[in-house]
Amino acid sequence: PMHQDQEKWTNDSLLVQRIVYSQNQQVGLIGMNRSLFDLKSMQKGTEFWIVDDNEIDRMVNGRLIQAALDCRVRAFKDGPAFLEALMADSGVDDADMNPESAVASGRLVVLLDILMPGLDGFGVLERMEMMHAAALSGMTVFMLSASLDRQDLERAEGHPIVEALLPKPLDIHQLRGWMEQLSLR
Repeated sequence: PMHQDQEKWTNDSLLVQRIVYSQNQQVGLIGMNRSLFDLKSMQKGTEFWIVDDNEIDRMVNGRLIQAALDCRVRAFKDGPAFLEALMADSGVDDADMNPESAVASGRLVVLLDILMPGLDGFGVLERMEMMHAAALSGMTVFMLSASLDRQDLERAEGHPIVEALLPKPLDIHQLRGWMEQLSLR
């Protein structure tokens, strides 16, 4: 039984749906037909790495991306875990980079939450700026935020590593539009 203001996600090979329940009555249905996304045009090897302290956001966004874009998804609960994996994937310098890595292929898309305890999204970006140039050029970074803080929004939009700031909850159509604009499809 569903409780007040809960959501249920269903996923099959043709449709991803979010059914919103309020006081045990279905009040909304949001569906995305996979045929809207030309999956054959998604370049092989694109990976999405989601960095978000919210477990539900990681799970929902990961499933949404997998279902709608048919991409590999990795999720990280915090900035340090992401940075550790990124260093392992990209190596210490250009010569050390794993040629099979998502970074080396230029097919890594990072969805980075702004507000996280400990090391926030901006702290992660500061550490990323210290990485070698080949690693930075091999990834596309989008920041995610549910924040309405104007200073955070301006800071994210003006950061040289960040392609765009996307609102939470993630809008797959908006993400797809950015990917097409940046020729990541």
